[in-house]
Amino acid sequence: PISGNADFTLEAQFKTTAGSSQNYRRIFGWTSFGFEVAIVNGKIYTYKNSWSSPSAITFNDGQWHHIAVTKSGTTLSIYVDGNLLGTRTLAALTSEEMWMK
Repeated sequence: PISGNADFTLEAQFKTTAGSSQNYRRIFGWTSFGFEVAIVNGKIYTYKNSWSSPSAITFNDGQWHHIAVTKSGTTLSIYVDGNLLGTRTLAALTSEEMWMK
């Protein structure tokens, strides 16, 4: 498990399409809804006290994509297919364990 304020990198692959019956898909999440990364209507969003999207780019093209989420200090960086999508500053995370879906 990843806990507390440790730096980390998480990776996954995802595929979604426009018009999918599920417009919200969680990729990574912190228990008790404290932190998560999700796809909403094809866009990547992060949640920590509020929702934020680092880019207007959508990924609901029916193709497989690779996502990497790194946390270093208070900076969260999101990469999709090897390209930096954006960053977000995070306050301290809780000491709960990380889970993936």
